[in-house]
Formats: sequence, C-alpha cells, structure tokens
Amino acid sequence: MTETNPLVTLGAILLATLVAPPETFSWRARALSDMGRYGAPTFPLFNGGLIVGGLIGFPFAWRLWTASRNRLERVGVALLAVTVIGQIGVGIFFLEHTAVYLERSLHPVAALSVFGVAPFA
Repeated sequence: MTETNPLVTLGAILLATLVAPPETFSWRARALSDMGRYGAPTFPLFNGGLIVGGLIGFPFAWRLWTASRNRLERVGVALLAVTVIGQIGVGIFFLEHTAVYLERSLHPVAALSVFGVAPFA
C-alpha cells in the first residue's frame, strides 16, 4: 500500500508526458501543469492521476499517524497530509479552472503546498 500513491501519481504524470503533443508539454518549454490545463488532451489523465494518487495517500498518512511515536513524527505526518491535500488540489484547481468554476485561481496555492511542504515532510 505504501508504494501505491507514488506509482499512481508518477505513472499518470509519466504517461501524460509520453502522450502529450508538443504544444501541450515538452521538457524544455512547458510546465508539467500545462498537461492539466482545461482543454488539453492530457487533462483527464494528468489531473485524474493527481487526484486518485492523493486519495490513495490518505490511508497511508493515517497509518503513519497511528504508528508515530512522538511529536516530531506527527509533525512530519501532518506535513505529508498537507502535501497530499495540495496534490489533490492541483488536480482539482487545474490551470485556468477559473474558466470553468471559481473566479480566483487556487492552482498556485495548491502547487506551493506540494512543492513547498513535501521536502519538509
């Protein structure tokens, strides 16, 4: 169970990079999040992988929480949970989600909670 979250998430991202047309993604010219942009051919694969992988991460985080022995370990698990929530948020608040729903873009906040918090978790 512990390896399922990264396998689902990274597998979906890798697959999306392989099937994305150059105008949607390239390693030198486009961001990964461009594959999750509304209307991109990789939209369901990329965002779905982030959301499903994140949802799979919650039971793992819970197991870590219940097995933690001290406050420092619980802080690490709490940071992991924030990262998982951010990962799901990147999938839900994809680039240009404001064209579909909400007036304010929450993609930068979600992305920052993944890339800014994960190294500390």
